[in-house]
Amino acid sequence: MIAMPQEAQIINRLFHQHKVQCRVLPPPASYQTATLRLFRLQRGTGVPVNKVTGLADELDEALTHLRRRPVQVRFDRLPLRLEVPRPDPQVLRLQGVLERLPPEHFEEGRLLAVIGEGHAYGQSQMILLDLIGPNAPHLLLAGTTGSGKTNLLAGLILSLAHLNSPRDLALVLLDPKGVDLQGFSVLPHLATPLITDPVEAVDALRSVVAELEKRKQVAGSRWQVANGQQPTSNGFPRLVVAIDELAELMDVAGSEVEASVKRILQVGRGLGIHMIAATQKPLVSVIGSLVKANFPVRLVGKVASGDDAKVAAGLPGTDAERLPGLGAFLLVQGGEIQRVQSYHLPQPDLPRLSASVRDGWQGTATTWRLPQRQPTPQSTAAIAQSQSNGGYPHWLRKAVEAYLADHERLPSQRAVQRTYQDETGQMLAWETIRQVIEDVGGQQRE
Repeated sequence: MIAMPQEAQIINRLFHQHKVQCRVLPPPASYQTATLRLFRLQRGTGVPVNKVTGLADELDEALTHLRRRPVQVRFDRLPLRLEVPRPDPQVLRLQGVLERLPPEHFEEGRLLAVIGEGHAYGQSQMILLDLIGPNAPHLLLAGTTGSGKTNLLAGLILSLAHLNSPRDLALVLLDPKGVDLQGFSVLPHLATPLITDPVEAVDALRSVVAELEKRKQVAGSRWQVANGQQPTSNGFPRLVVAIDELAELMDVAGSEVEASVKRILQVGRGLGIHMIAATQKPLVSVIGSLVKANFPVRLVGKVASGDDAKVAAGLPGTDAERLPGLGAFLLVQGGEIQRVQSYHLPQPDLPRLSASVRDGWQGTATTWRLPQRQPTPQSTAAIAQSQSNGGYPHWLRKAVEAYLADHERLPSQRAVQRTYQDETGQMLAWETIRQVIEDVGGQQRE
């Protein structure tokens, strides 16, 4: 394995070859963490930072040649240092961390979640997020496949449930992908069963907004928020809405989801309602209008491009596209950026750890449930319409047949859902969408 001093020599040699007055400082200024090698850099007088950071591609090439495996570096500007993935990264496990954090060690009036491990001056430190804090009511997670985004979201949910009593915390979990959050179905904090159907997820967001408006009406008389009284003391627990893949919900019901999410983000803070949203597509066209001013805290993993990094972080020049993935994130809060490594939570262990959290709160369950909204006349009419013609409207089948004739292939379920929504302003059950596609496909085979 290549040692740090050897890599420091290569870095210094490259600076010299490009006539950039910069050098790697020796330990303890440069040090190694569980997943990174951090080389503290010292510039010569008058050397612009951009002249140093502009050598990122050349450093990639030099260290890749040395290690004989792909290496991508990233510069951290305050202080100026070079981040290089460690050749033998160590796994930081969440289970052991939670065992060292008994809930009774924390004072009341906080809503804590474990993010991961950070570093300052060579010392590792656990990073906790307090959703009741003045600058962290809502949280956005962004990262491509392989960044560790879903693992981080699962860790945040598990640590929230571990550190906060079901009497003080209610969870609404929306998992449109229907895979990664299934292990949380046993948690006593759930205000409604785990939701995987996108149509039900949209209805759940409407219900949260209805609860928000209800709390807003009684805020003056019962909550006394202005005097510092916590909502839990008035019979309302803190409510955290967690969404695994916000962009997917936006894709099937864009305007409606956007309106609900914006309302929660803008008003929920003072009413005890918080949101944690994850997305692998931090695109301006998908979630740009949502994230621009409503998520004060961002956790940004590896993204596809510099433009995606700017949208996700809300700041230019973060170089999030150069992160190595596998749990490497940038914590963006109050205009400051901190590099963190999320704790690993193996997917097969999730049911067991959730059951352990449930047993730890034995005899305690949330007494608050998400209210169910009554169907509106418009949605009732849409349901009635979908029951005709074998469960879906005749015009929708004609649209699928026309797509097949034009493209010589069947449309995706999401495309059919968008067609139906554009025409009616409503959403159709995914089972019905699959049925119309199967019917048209069967007719083609015949």
